[in-house]
Amino acid sequence: MVNCRRGSGETKANVPAEYGDVVVALDEIILNFVNAVILSLMRVFSEQWVRRRKKKILRNRLAKDGWKWRRFESLRRAIRDDEDSTRELLFEVGARASTKSKDLWTLDD
Repeated sequence: MVNCRRGSGETKANVPAEYGDVVVALDEIILNFVNAVILSLMRVFSEQWVRRRKKKILRNRLAKDGWKWRRFESLRRAIRDDEDSTRELLFEVGARASTKSKDLWTLDD
């Protein structure tokens, strides 16, 4: 029987010497899996937060007093995103393009 070591810590369980390396490898696999799951969840939540923040910026820009219409390019630059993503977010906040000029957007009443 040997004590299994992982990093600077020592496990409390004694295992046969021929299984010591397997237990350490299994611990590392589990630790890597948990780490990957946590990082994936953090990425998903941060992407959702950024998306909500961009929608809030667009909504505020379009609802600002004194401005009925806003240029697409100024909205795109405000959220620092590409054209397709900006268009998608504009539709999600309830905006529409002008029938006379596709460059102008407003909130759909």
